[in-house]
Amino acid sequence: MELLVVVSLVGILAGVMISIINPVKQRKIAEDGVKMANLQKYALGIEAYGNANGAYPAAISLDSNNVPTSPADLVNFVSRVPNGEPAGATYLYYPTGSDNFAVVVTKSEDTVYCFKYRSAWGKIRTCPVSTSCGSEASVTDCI
Repeated sequence: MELLVVVSLVGILAGVMISIINPVKQRKIAEDGVKMANLQKYALGIEAYGNANGAYPAAISLDSNNVPTSPADLVNFVSRVPNGEPAGATYLYYPTGSDNFAVVVTKSEDTVYCFKYRSAWGKIRTCPVSTSCGSEASVTDCI
């Protein structure tokens, strides 16, 4: 009888702990950390390219391994775009003139938001996907 009570209590405590820890949410938070780090490295490579060449790329072309092929010398600054890291992530480059650009990736934890780096900001912000992640039209709602 006592053993049944102990096993029942352990089961209840395990269920409570799993619901508190929520491993799926924790994994998505960790994926967002990886996305922010990858976005920062990618943006810094483009910044270095811009400093060396006097302008940011008008467009970026990639081969099947996500290695930049155009402009040709971008590979000296960005050896590989981290598309697919973590699984499903796509890092999009948006030129906004020769003196400005943005790079975005959708968040894992809350897919109605994205992480966005703009060269004018010099940092990553969180923006709503619906208004700010694919364009420069509305950036006032980014935090």
